[in-house]
Amino acid sequence: MVTITRSDTRSGQNQALKKLHFFSAFVTKLNGLALIFAAVLVVILNTVPIYQAQNIAFRAREKSMREHAESIAQMLGWLERLSIEEMPLLARFAPLPAERLIVLDENGQVIYDSVTSDSRIHTRMLSSETAAAIRGNVHFSYQYRETDFYSQITMPVRYKDTITGVVFLSYLDSELGTQLQWVRHTFAVISCFVILLFAGFTVPLSIHFARQMKIIRNTFSMMAKGNYLIRLDETGFDEFATLRQELNRLNIALANTEEMRRRFVSDASHELKTPLASVKLLSDSILQTPDMRQEDIHEFLTDINNEIDRLTRISGRLLQISTLEDKTLQQSYRRTDAKAVAENVCRMLTSLAKASQCTIRPELAEDCFVRASFDILYQIFYNLVENSIKYSGHNKEVRIFLYTREEKVYFIVDDDGEGIPESDLERIFDRFYRVDKARARSTGGTGLGLSIVATAVQNCGGTVKAENRSSGGSRFTVIFPLAPAEEEGGEFDGD
Repeated sequence: MVTITRSDTRSGQNQALKKLHFFSAFVTKLNGLALIFAAVLVVILNTVPIYQAQNIAFRAREKSMREHAESIAQMLGWLERLSIEEMPLLARFAPLPAERLIVLDENGQVIYDSVTSDSRIHTRMLSSETAAAIRGNVHFSYQYRETDFYSQITMPVRYKDTITGVVFLSYLDSELGTQLQWVRHTFAVISCFVILLFAGFTVPLSIHFARQMKIIRNTFSMMAKGNYLIRLDETGFDEFATLRQELNRLNIALANTEEMRRRFVSDASHELKTPLASVKLLSDSILQTPDMRQEDIHEFLTDINNEIDRLTRISGRLLQISTLEDKTLQQSYRRTDAKAVAENVCRMLTSLAKASQCTIRPELAEDCFVRASFDILYQIFYNLVENSIKYSGHNKEVRIFLYTREEKVYFIVDDDGEGIPESDLERIFDRFYRVDKARARSTGGTGLGLSIVATAVQNCGGTVKAENRSSGGSRFTVIFPLAPAEEEGGEFDGD
């Protein structure tokens, strides 16, 4: 009785997997393909040229023997009846040393043989070829016998319209057989050389391919584990070098994305933690102070409500960013009138501007069409104008410009505020980044508005930048590609 343990089963499975891996490996497939190609080439080299050479040789032999047989048949065709007595006439057609001539009468009896003795005379020589010739058909055949080529032809002899006999001519060519044997041997040597050449070329090449594929596979494995710091050698001019370059770019992009994700999670956690901590502290104060005055309770509940509003704004902004990062929304973009959107934004922010003792002065040109959606453009314009109103200060102006130039649509917002510190200009569009955190909290800012603007503008194929004006204040410039006039419709084309 044989007992199979689990380790034996696992060992058998591993061996089976190794065999499967061997037969499915890239090197095996490449070498197998090269071997098949070499085998096909060898078969072609050893058949087609030799076959063609044989055909050429036999066609030439057939032509020569046909002419010789026709001349003999024409001479014998002057005789009304073939007989042994007339055969001395064939002396003038003495066959070649390797050639044999036999003449048959209409009954298939041998009346002349250039090779054998007279004992062969009057014997019958019946075969399919001679029978066909007696019926009036010419038959030529050839075959290869070891190193010799044997060919024969049977041709009827006609006296007027009557068949009086058959001319049988055969030829045994040892020299041609030797030549064709040499050709066969030569092509066999060439075939061996081709196989060695293929082996010497494909084996190192397949090993190189396998090594490169292994490097790329290991790189993908490390990337799947979250390691984006791997950098491959980019030297070379082949496809693998291009693939390594693309992998390095992918690693850099994934590393940047991962860093942004971590920073986003960290910033979001921090931003959400602050109002939650305030709510927790205020609610604990109420619960732990039974005799708290109603005025204090009302004040604490108001603060709790404000923090909840702040949490709502942050979660809403995060939802907007998540929506903007969905690239499939770009498929719904249409040719949209930017002027109509800007006018709508100005109307909606008029009350905020009055409350801030600020004046909005729009200068909006016609025919400013952008490929986007109304909601996307509205978010961009609203966030930029609202941001300028909040940070301009009292008795200031916010100027809005919209115009086209060189197939571009420009949307510019100028304010007379304090401007942006130069050290903060590069990070002004980062998520949760605020120049003045205390002021941002007092104005209800979340640090996500300009980040939403940057993401939305990028989705529309545009660019946005922030800069300080020489006369004071800040300027935000958004540049969109001008939507072509032939693009129909839009989500919002006018008031």
